[in-house]
Parts: sequence; C-alpha cells; structure tokens
Amino acid sequence: MLGSYGSVTDSNNSAADQCVVIEGPPSHDVDFAIMWLKAARKADLRWDRLTWNNHEADELWEKLCSYNPMYETLDHRPDLDFGTAALSFVGEWLTNASFVLNVSSSRWSEHFSLMLFAGLFVQTGGRYQMAIPDEIDIRKICDRISDWLKRLDQENLNPNDIFVTLSERDAKSWESRLRHMKPDVKAANRKVLFNGSGPWQLD
Repeated sequence: MLGSYGSVTDSNNSAADQCVVIEGPPSHDVDFAIMWLKAARKADLRWDRLTWNNHEADELWEKLCSYNPMYETLDHRPDLDFGTAALSFVGEWLTNASFVLNVSSSRWSEHFSLMLFAGLFVQTGGRYQMAIPDEIDIRKICDRISDWLKRLDQENLNPNDIFVTLSERDAKSWESRLRHMKPDVKAANRKVLFNGSGPWQLD
C-alpha cells in the first residue's frame, strides 16, 4: 500500500478488507471540533472559487469522475464537499475519539483521501490522526490530487492503494486498545506523534 502518498509498504489485506484506524483528540474538545469543521468548510469555499471558469480544475474534476461516479453532481458542477464528509467523521469521533473506516466499502473513502491531501488527516505510523492544517492552499491540494491520479495511471494502482491499511480484525483491535487507553496517556501519545508540538493551535 502507499503511505504518506509516497512510499510503498507491503499489505496482505484483500481488496474487500482494507481498513484505516483514525484517531482524534478527546471527544469533548470543542475548540478542536469547531476549528476542524471550519478548515473543511474553508476548503469547500476555496475549491468553489477555484472551479469557476478554470480549465485546469475542470480537467482535474473529469479525471476524478472517471475513477468514481460519486463525484458527478446533479448540475455537473465540481463539488468536493469536504464539509459534509467532515460532519460524518466528527459524528464517528464524538462516539469514541477513535474509529475504523473500511476504505473498501465506505461511501466516505474517497472523501477521506481528498481530506488527507488537504491536511485534515495526517498519517502517523500505522494509523491516521485528525488534524488542523497550517493552511488551506487549494492549489497545492489540487497538485497533490493530480500527482496521485498520475500515479494511479502510471503504476496501475487501485485508488485505495494510497492508504496504509490493516485488516478489519487488526483495525478493530487497534481501535479497541485506543478506546480503553487512559485519556492522559492517549493525549501524551498523540502529542508525541505530532513531534511534541501538538496538531493544532488556537492562535
């Protein structure tokens, strides 16, 4: 599988058994929830602004649609809809502060990959963290998506090959360990994963 949208790691998971473990801060962290949803909404607004009368954005959208028909909107206008996906992920996060996403079958797997490019998720080892990106640069996000689509073509990859995945059994085992971890230990562990600085700041 592809980790950090770059290096290849081995995986024995079947095409129908590819899961990722996603972790966030404590689910009572209101400030994080607000900032994360705002970042997703900002990505939506900047994508909308970019797509009007932009030939490159139109071409990128056509490529995305060729890989998955979910990107076709009723009015055929490009709409990545980061915000709606973010709401769904927040709903999962509020339950346990960590959750499993089956990227082989979930309707949100493509949104997850796009949000990974946007910095709303960050890979840390074998799992992923919800994070507040330093900036929402929609052109950089589009460049990352474009590079990813080129690799899919050149290396004959499946779109899910961007992820570092676990089997459903292993992913649920990981998530169970996280769920039963003491809050202070979990917070310290998350801070270490973000190189001691924490994934976001209020100012």
